[in-house]
Amino acid sequence: MAEATTRGDAAVAGFSTPAVLAGALVALFTGSLTNTIIGIALPTIAGELGGQDRVAWVAAAALLTMTAATPVWGKLADRRGPRPMLLAAIALFVLASLVAGLATTTSWLITGRALQGAASGGILACANALVAVLVPARERGRYTGWFGLSFGTASVAGR
Repeated sequence: MAEATTRGDAAVAGFSTPAVLAGALVALFTGSLTNTIIGIALPTIAGELGGQDRVAWVAAAALLTMTAATPVWGKLADRRGPRPMLLAAIALFVLASLVAGLATTTSWLITGRALQGAASGGILACANALVAVLVPARERGRYTGWFGLSFGTASVAGR
């Protein structure tokens, strides 16, 4: 039987801390992977949508919104707890991926990528906040290292 975690607002009855953090790790990997995949596919996508003059915005939209949204998500995680905010960020990421994936114009693609960036910032901030809530200070380095490895692997794997 899995142990119940009772630390902070991130209490997850019935799941062990490593299982919860493994889920956050997968979310972080997926959110990071999209940034590298789009770089490879962007010329083809822009050619099909007819927006070669706006290619830079497709790439920059996600990075700009990720940078702006990360501290906002962090503050929300402090107030509401990292678990519900991580779930909200994942839901927003899935919705934004649908918007970007179903885009018929470059403007919709930029909008979808901007929303993906905001969601990726939430995944990044909330996954790290989840580590802070669930893991004692002495063991955080190990889990944070796994999160760094996930982010680095996603950066290389998408190429």
